[in-house]
Amino acid sequence: MNPTPPSDTILAVYREHKTIPPIDIIEETARKVLLPVDEVKFWFSHLQQCAENRKKGAERAAKKRKEKSSNRQKNQRKKPLNAPEDEDNITCSICNLRDPLQQTHDEVSWIQCDGCMMWSHMMCSSFDEDHVPDRWLCPGCSEVW
Repeated sequence: MNPTPPSDTILAVYREHKTIPPIDIIEETARKVLLPVDEVKFWFSHLQQCAENRKKGAERAAKKRKEKSSNRQKNQRKKPLNAPEDEDNITCSICNLRDPLQQTHDEVSWIQCDGCMMWSHMMCSSFDEDHVPDRWLCPGCSEVW
């Protein structure tokens, strides 16, 4: 029978308690793994710090993914990514206007055709901003494809 490595024993105790255990458990673990109590305390502290760092990192990553997703959706819906410097020259491939119904909104929602890569107003494409398809073909491309 092979003895269990001290690291496995310490990790198992940490996982059981989900935090740094009380001193009596630390002392008992130190006796089991034949290490000084201070060293076992160090390893429990290290495991606690790793767990906290993982949690913080996961929270930051989730926040970053949410921000990227939100920004990507805004960019896809609000204005073309390949828009020229002068956005006044962008026209919808369906109505051929820059602003649908010549409204004076500050922001106009757009969707890009996956076939010809032309841009159309969400309004002209009959889409609601909350229900944008992953793939979309303009009327001209849908006849060809």
